[in-house]
Amino acid sequence: MHLVANFWPGATASLFQQEIAAFGNDQLLAQGYLFRSVATVEGGLLIVGVWSDKAA
Repeated sequence: MHLVANFWPGATASLFQQEIAAFGNDQLLAQGYLFRSVATVEGGLLIVGVWSDKAA
């Protein structure tokens, strides 16, 4: 497994939902993307994803 963490400065949960919706079905994850968690933190959003492997 491979873990990726990203900080999106200035983002809100609402903005994140709008961005995801722009790509289509917001309930589906890309192939190899096993899990996603999004948390509001000071200054923006912390987005953590778990992938099946680094190549995915």
